[in-house]
Amino acid sequence: MLKGLGNIGIVFLVVFILLLGYSLIQTVKQPGSNPNLLGYQLMNVLSDSMDPIFHAGDMVVLSDEVDSVKVGEIITFKQEGGTLVTHRIISEQMTEQGTVYETKGDANNVADEGFVKREDIYGAYSFHIPMAGSVAMFLKSPSGWVVLGAIPLLYVTIIWMRKLYVQRREQNPT
Repeated sequence: MLKGLGNIGIVFLVVFILLLGYSLIQTVKQPGSNPNLLGYQLMNVLSDSMDPIFHAGDMVVLSDEVDSVKVGEIITFKQEGGTLVTHRIISEQMTEQGTVYETKGDANNVADEGFVKREDIYGAYSFHIPMAGSVAMFLKSPSGWVVLGAIPLLYVTIIWMRKLYVQRREQNPT
């Protein structure tokens, strides 16, 4: 039983390291952008403007499929100045330049200023992972890097100590 758990742990560790490496490579190749994996992106939630759907510290998973967004859906869009915002589409209008959307945070009393053009839509909300954004922010900090390095080392140390214990027990049966 424990041997199977050890192998599962190693598989998860390898997958985690590969995903982390992929994320770091993508961040270096395209600074300022979020890594895209199989058409999905991860974004940290920084405010409670979409409460009760998700909260500050959560992580939203965005789909690249933005061509068919409609009223009622949640999108992430780029505001003037480059700030990314995740709010709900509350209305849609046709203009000479194409379709534009009016957005509003569910917890806000008023709609966002201005309209969102289709080309400013960064992604469409798929689902969220509670508190994962807080964990990701911590792991990006210097303390987080220490913890991130310590976990695999601790895991390997425990496995190694367990093997030593079993070997010594087999050599010196009492």
